[in-house]
Amino acid sequence: MASTSTIPNAGATTGTSSLSLDLSTATFKRLHPRTYLERFLTSHIREDGRLFSTWRPTSAVMGAISSAEGSCLVRMGVTTVVAGIKAEVAKPDIARSTTSSHSSGTAAKASAGWLVPNIEISPLSSARGRPGPPTEEGQLLCDRLTDLLASPSRPVIDVTSLCIQPGVAAWCLYLDITVVSNDGNVLDAAMLAAIGALMDTRLPKATFHERTNRVICSDDPANSAPLPLLSLPFSSSFGIYEGAHLLSDPSSFEAAFTASSHIVVGLSEWTEEGSTWARAVASFENDSEAQDGAQHSMDTDEDFKGDEGLNHLAITYLHQVGRCRALLPPDELQGPANREQPSALLTPLQVITSCLAKAKRRYAELKGVLETARSEAHSKRIEEQKAGVRTSDE
Repeated sequence: MASTSTIPNAGATTGTSSLSLDLSTATFKRLHPRTYLERFLTSHIREDGRLFSTWRPTSAVMGAISSAEGSCLVRMGVTTVVAGIKAEVAKPDIARSTTSSHSSGTAAKASAGWLVPNIEISPLSSARGRPGPPTEEGQLLCDRLTDLLASPSRPVIDVTSLCIQPGVAAWCLYLDITVVSNDGNVLDAAMLAAIGALMDTRLPKATFHERTNRVICSDDPANSAPLPLLSLPFSSSFGIYEGAHLLSDPSSFEAAFTASSHIVVGLSEWTEEGSTWARAVASFENDSEAQDGAQHSMDTDEDFKGDEGLNHLAITYLHQVGRCRALLPPDELQGPANREQPSALLTPLQVITSCLAKAKRRYAELKGVLETARSEAHSKRIEEQKAGVRTSDE
């Protein structure tokens, strides 16, 4: 834990060594947070013991909310996020359905449903939390989550598949995400929880009766069906400290010093047969050295084709703010001798490329986390059904 960490080289870089040595770790961190962080980073390690390119342990549990059509609880280190989906019958969005590229029928007959994401950061999630209206952080997270989930060319779901009766009724899926504990990198955890909840969602069989002009939903779980997903997007976040240290999965403490220089990479695996990907464009903002070539196109097919177990993986979101310069992380240098040498300064494009490579490896990990959670939830559902049959027989 951070409160019991030994401060590397305490007092060695200032004239207050005797005072620093007398302070407890927690007190020193509170009074001199930047110096506290720098002493870890200059020793090529992070406050929680991770290497620069290491992610926190991540786990997921599907079916965490019994009253929801689908749910998922995600833990990423101490950061904890829960997502739940409630389905309601609503008027279809005909305007969107006529422009949907995934409509199974003619544009005139198609009727799109809705996916409405919302994220709430509990005031008890961290010491910074305050009761009241939605915070600016929460609104920004919701906007980014929407961008990741509702990409026009790469949607997670085909909204026309939510149609119950063309032009009359369709499913509206409310995706509610709550941040229970906030220790940094909430976006990645929220995105993972959102996809997990969608994977866990089962919609009841719905039938429209013209005589009564009503939609009747079956209450038999056996008649429910999983939600078909077109793609599986995940995000991977990075922070850059003082234009030198590139940190994967920043903690809340680290994020306070990297907020002005960070990178978010969104990757997605397309699941629909015969699909094609558009070229993604990465923009470098507020970096004077990147102004001449402010936009670099990333050919996703060239970057990601041929990876074992990851088909049609492509960039769906790339957000970079601040000065995109960093040193090559010491844990990526080959051989003990090289780790003692000064790290090379990476160009902005090299930093982005490095983040993409890390995000690709992280994607495989996150996909495995959700596949394990889905398998466990499926086994639990079967056991519950068997238990219900035994109870009815008795």
